[in-house]
Amino acid sequence: MPCFRPRFPDASPMNRAWAPGVTLPGHSRSTSRRTHSPMPKPPEHVRHLVQRRFEQIHRDLQGRTTTGHPLIDKRFPEGLSPGTVVVLGGGPGSGKTRALLGIARRVASGGSGAALLVSRSDSRMQVVDRLLAHCAGVPARKLAGRPTVDSQDWLALARAAGELSESELLIATGIHSIMDLALSVLDASRATRIAMVLIDDADLIEPADDAATNLCTLARHMQVPVVATVESESALRADAEHWIPLDGST
Repeated sequence: MPCFRPRFPDASPMNRAWAPGVTLPGHSRSTSRRTHSPMPKPPEHVRHLVQRRFEQIHRDLQGRTTTGHPLIDKRFPEGLSPGTVVVLGGGPGSGKTRALLGIARRVASGGSGAALLVSRSDSRMQVVDRLLAHCAGVPARKLAGRPTVDSQDWLALARAAGELSESELLIATGIHSIMDLALSVLDASRATRIAMVLIDDADLIEPADDAATNLCTLARHMQVPVVATVESESALRADAEHWIPLDGST
């Protein structure tokens, strides 16, 4: 009596759908949809978990930087964490640059690292004049052009010069594009730890259309907080993560 032998279909593309999930003899299960989940971790004592969590919290708190500016510190009472971008907006005369200079002084003398002050429109000596005037409490116009200072102003400027010379404050100018800014931050970070980047007139940095996104990307990539100033009607206003108006606008 003849022996009956079952015949299996071949492994042609048409016949592979013959029995989903079934491996044909002599063929691998490469078409199987089954995935292997990772092995579960073994139980761990809560003591070790608590210790690791506290260490992480401590690192996060240590990495934050306070600004000394009331509006920023009110929103971020524990300081700015690395990668945070805060945009200060206001019209002419709203005190944007003055606020930025004050933050730069506070961070540069705080001992947490250097402050990188970036100016898009001023020269380095113009930035220095603004800093000296701000620290000394002398009107900036007295240092513009040919200085017109009296003996009292001179003493205040001398004290301001000493304070600034001892601080960890870096100045970068001639920044026209986000690439210029990235290279400047990178160069500075190779020499010292950057605690904060402060950018005056950030809305002038090209490309203007993606300025807010580019600043956020840069801050997160470099793991450094950024404080920038812009005009109230800047395009950054709509895209900024943290917008703080200085002129009462909302």
